[in-house]
Amino acid sequence: KAGTTYYFRSRARDAAGNLGKFSRAARSIVPYDNGSLIAKRIGFGKNRRNTRSGLYKGTVRYSTRAGDALTLKFSGRRVYLIMTKAKKRSKVRIYINNRYIKTINTRSSRTRFRQVVFYKSWRVKKTRTLKIINVGNGQSADYDGLGVMK
Repeated sequence: KAGTTYYFRSRARDAAGNLGKFSRAARSIVPYDNGSLIAKRIGFGKNRRNTRSGLYKGTVRYSTRAGDALTLKFSGRRVYLIMTKAKKRSKVRIYINNRYIKTINTRSSRTRFRQVVFYKSWRVKKTRTLKIINVGNGQSADYDGLGVMK
């Protein structure tokens, strides 16, 4: 279920049946897909579907125009922005609660799906907004999902 955090631990058993110690817990957050949590959008109206790709749930929401913006509303203590990185991808400006945070380049020499391109954490769980603005260059900004830790 989207928005759920799971913790996993493991331990080994040898051929004689002896059990080792448990590993440290590893955290896995189920992200929200690109159609969820949208509070407002200018552009970013198109979805690209490719179930054979590494896209989360086989789709990505994208923009090819400078100035297109996507505002996502979430409640949590941590947020992870998931985007595709590839040759013909744009830079995006990131805002939290309408405050500029940074510009991220999603261009890469090879295609990389489901990349965490931005991460932010807070001490207190609150409702916040994350805004993505396509800087442009005639390139695509591909939004795939948002991981939120409550």
